[in-house]
Amino acid sequence: MTPRLILFAVVFFVTGIYAGHWVPAAWHPAWLLLPVVLTLLVYRQLPRVGLLLTACFVGVFTVDVHQWYNQPTLEAYVGQSVTLRGQVLDDPTPTRFTIQLTALQGHPVGEKAVVRLKTPTTLHHGDLLELQARLERPAHARNPGGFDAWTYYTRQGVNYSIAPDSLHVIGHDDRGIQARLLYPLRHRLLAVVRNAYRPDQVALISGIVLGVEEGLDPEVKATFRELGIIHILAVSGANVSLLILPLLALLKKFGLTTPKRYSLAIVVILLYGGLAGGGASVTRACTMSLLWCLSRILARDPDPLTAWALAAGILLTLDPFLLTNIGFQLTFLLTLALLIAAPYLEARNTLLKALLLTFLSELISTPLVLTISPVFTPLSLLANLYILPLIAFLTPAAVLSILLGLLHPALATLPAQIVSWALDLLVQPLTAVGNAGWLVRHYQAPAIAWLWLYYGGWLLVALRRVGTGWYVLAHRTRQVALLAIACALSIGALWRFFAPQDLRVTFLDVGQGDSILIEMPHHHVWLVDGGGIPQFQHSEYDIGERIVLPALAARGIDEIDTLVMTHADEDHIRGLAAVLQNVRVHHILVSDLTTEKPFYQDLLSTARQKQIPITQVHAGQSWTPETDLQVTILNPPVNPFHNTRSDTNANCIVFTLTYLTKSFLFTGDFEGDEEPSLPLHLIDDRRDTPASKPASRHIDVLKVAHHGSAYSTTLPFLRQTTPTHAVVSAGAHNHYGHPAPATLQRLGQAHATLWRTDAQGAIVCTTDGQYLDIYSWLERGY
Repeated sequence: MTPRLILFAVVFFVTGIYAGHWVPAAWHPAWLLLPVVLTLLVYRQLPRVGLLLTACFVGVFTVDVHQWYNQPTLEAYVGQSVTLRGQVLDDPTPTRFTIQLTALQGHPVGEKAVVRLKTPTTLHHGDLLELQARLERPAHARNPGGFDAWTYYTRQGVNYSIAPDSLHVIGHDDRGIQARLLYPLRHRLLAVVRNAYRPDQVALISGIVLGVEEGLDPEVKATFRELGIIHILAVSGANVSLLILPLLALLKKFGLTTPKRYSLAIVVILLYGGLAGGGASVTRACTMSLLWCLSRILARDPDPLTAWALAAGILLTLDPFLLTNIGFQLTFLLTLALLIAAPYLEARNTLLKALLLTFLSELISTPLVLTISPVFTPLSLLANLYILPLIAFLTPAAVLSILLGLLHPALATLPAQIVSWALDLLVQPLTAVGNAGWLVRHYQAPAIAWLWLYYGGWLLVALRRVGTGWYVLAHRTRQVALLAIACALSIGALWRFFAPQDLRVTFLDVGQGDSILIEMPHHHVWLVDGGGIPQFQHSEYDIGERIVLPALAARGIDEIDTLVMTHADEDHIRGLAAVLQNVRVHHILVSDLTTEKPFYQDLLSTARQKQIPITQVHAGQSWTPETDLQVTILNPPVNPFHNTRSDTNANCIVFTLTYLTKSFLFTGDFEGDEEPSLPLHLIDDRRDTPASKPASRHIDVLKVAHHGSAYSTTLPFLRQTTPTHAVVSAGAHNHYGHPAPATLQRLGQAHATLWRTDAQGAIVCTTDGQYLDIYSWLERGY
């Protein structure tokens, strides 16, 4: 057989899976058996080609089978309140779990749904539930950097989402090895951890040993993510190796034969994989370890690359949608890179070998990691080197302490104390570095084309080591291709960082509030308000932390040149506390410095402590942040309004942004009674107009005032500004009735195209100064 033909068969199988994602789900899988049969006929004449083509079409067939059987079947009930019955799957958390639905309104069904509980509730795997809930589809991401629940869950075959109004446990079904062995044993092990370790260390030990990180301190988790060491909380090949190799050595000391040793190791691997929850990294590690043990039992020389390929093929056959899972991609890419690099580094000393392997891992993983966590620091290389010896000690020592704790709690005291000291040695220095924020920067996720080129280049490097024959490029051809790829990657990266871009204005969906991100062509950034939930609503949800900061991070923004606080209402500024705490702000524009609103004054105090210049603006002022781009303040007036419906709203900042021929008008919560006082003649209209016709004050994009209140955006104002597009920033199902039907009617009379954050998510406008493109984030997702 051609060397490593299995490896290339799996590569073609993966190619077929990728291609299969483009096959419509409505196609019956039987149609895709035809090319499989045809390629099998080719196999008789051209065995190698026939095998690879067959593998490719089997991949397409596998995806279509999964798509066909995972099509949603309850669409007629979406949006309705229904009675459901089902069984709890997996190991539920107190507020979220997956349920296998068995009945809807008394009729049998076979769907899965994710359940989100408002009140933490203790449930167990196998519990039979009856729920009264509104059936929904998982939500798409509504903002840049937002969590795309629809993609995440539907790729797992979970098509629905419910937040039950009532929930009753009506029984329990404990059939199966998970319910009777794995989950009870895992709960017992976690109880030992809780008993043996300090509360602040329980989640860390659970994560390192079992991959269960529930309850982890958010600050520690954020630090681990920034420093690129979050992987230590996911069970991987290192954990399996640190568990199995000492076990095999111990069994050999007791004189067990090779088949018995490796048979026992297989049992332990299967048990450990089940306890660790079956994530992508642990499943890959356990599958490869199982294949290695089987080869030892059969007295065959194991080929790591073939084991790697078989592990990938087995997992993708069971679930082809794993191919789009970043965790799956990372674990297999990193393992492949380390397997190929290992022979080159055998002669190196231990320290140099660790340094080179860690650096290689950084090169392989960083672009992919940026697609889900847009933060990077070069200190991650040092952080990973620092934790290597500590994790090598911590993992087996923690396992030992847990096993001793199973026998008797007193036996775990000493080893747990030693592990606790080692854990402090790991966490405390890293947390200090993370809090200092040294060299931590946010970056936009690389473009898909850039990622394909990048990993294509690594594939060309890998082809040199995986065998010889027709599938290996000539040395000179490979060199030329690598040089071309390196040039293309460099040009792409430099272009993104330094080349002028279009003006981009994003109206973030912050619920019932305002927050607008302005990214200028030469990379200046303005942020207008930060949304927020007023204190009287007693909500712990932080708009700044959960929406604004992720949006800034997703766009690679670490600094804001100008922060505009239009006025002191908390639905516009409460989210700015998180922004001031986490992002460097160079300048703040405000409408009033004396407003006696506590939270507003707290923000100003924070800004002064950080020595951020604060400017109180008034109508007539203007800025030119960049060439061809002008900002003009239209409100508040030099002499503020008094005795209006709301003096705070009437005196909010209103300004225009003009870029060549395109203009935006940002109105905050401006009141309609004061609209006639706006000095619209200050608007810089640069359109070409006939000399005999005075230029109108046309606005291309109007931010509708006060979330579409009936008392703003009057018809005379619309006649003066003639907006082409109107954006309403409002919360879905808000208590104020925004946007008001009367306002929508007036916008319709003005022939303005309406865009609403409550219905469409964030609204994105891009323009080169001549042409304007406007779309919703839900529509495109970029």
